[in-house]
Amino acid sequence: MTVDIDFVAPRLPTPPQGYDQQSFEQFNNVLRIYFNQLDNALREVMAVQEPYTLQVSKGQVAGATPLYKFARNPDINSTEETIWEHGGNYVFPTSAAVRYVSSSDANDTNGGTGANKVRVFGLDADYALIEEEVELAGQTQVATSLSYLRIYRAYVTLAGSGGTAALSMLLIVERLRVCLLEMYTLASERQTRHFWGYTQYLRVRRCI
Repeated sequence: MTVDIDFVAPRLPTPPQGYDQQSFEQFNNVLRIYFNQLDNALREVMAVQEPYTLQVSKGQVAGATPLYKFARNPDINSTEETIWEHGGNYVFPTSAAVRYVSSSDANDTNGGTGANKVRVFGLDADYALIEEEVELAGQTQVATSLSYLRIYRAYVTLAGSGGTAALSMLLIVERLRVCLLEMYTLASERQTRHFWGYTQYLRVRRCI
């Protein structure tokens, strides 16, 4: 955002050798006009200031990155559950390990008509942000090259002639098939979590 400033710092009058009331009032008057200009300029800037969240999304704020969290649970009754399509409560892994990616559709494979590759985002054992691209092999599990303590996002980066994923579900699981993520769903956490070296601020919108 560019704001035009049509004034500069004034040249202050040369003070007399001794105290002179007229010179003192002239000096104060110059400063008063300048500070009024500054005050008006700052108010104008704040009046047209873009929202902080928009500046972050546009990459204008150093050290800040937007992260959109979305999920749904299609079957919640009187008992609270984690908000994700897999249902039930999300089981957080206790240690970082290799994870396994597979699709519910055989066409989601490298060279196939559906999803060929997905990018996986998560945290390592030290809660540092990590990510990688995984080549799919249909319904066969493919191991990640990195070890994840948490996985919080995944999306298709390359599709075949179908132009999109053929899957009805993409799973990222532990070796014992404890589900960690279904495509387009995320575990919902009530409290603010801290990535190593990062603080996460949440703005929550609930749709009922």
